[in-house]
Amino acid sequence: MELEILLNKTLGLGILVLHIILALALLFYVYHKITKKRLPFMFYNFKNFVFSNGLIFALIISVVATLGSLAYSEIIKLPPCDLCWYQRALLYPQVVILAVALVKKNRDIYDYVIGLNIIGIIIAGYQYIMQMINYSGPCPIGSGGANCFTKDTYFYKVHKIEKLNNTKV
Repeated sequence: MELEILLNKTLGLGILVLHIILALALLFYVYHKITKKRLPFMFYNFKNFVFSNGLIFALIISVVATLGSLAYSEIIKLPPCDLCWYQRALLYPQVVILAVALVKKNRDIYDYVIGLNIIGIIIAGYQYIMQMINYSGPCPIGSGGANCFTKDTYFYKVHKIEKLNNTKV
């Protein structure tokens, strides 16, 4: 139980920080496009840093997401539902794709990773919406795992596991 609490708090805090950074980046981008004003120099340095290390960041996020999903199912024994399995099937190959691309210094893989993430976002978004409207029917995908629409794990009472999957992109 303590491991589950530690994992919930650690992943929850990390995702919360990542969401704040993404929201600020989006705000600055929109501000720049609307006002046509140049942003302060430090924002260009940050943008250049992120773009030049994007492959590393994507690999780190994919590895953490993969290890987190495995920790929940294999260590904490939280059974994944069928929709979670589909999301995992889209997540796990990204670790290999991104690692090989990093080793070979090949940046032409973003289309593949983004394609996998878009499909994963659609599945996670569907699952998240069904949970938020308290859908009580059976999971339409199958019956092999846990119920796809139960609200099992919240991070800081803000994020659900399915919502966190949307952050991979």
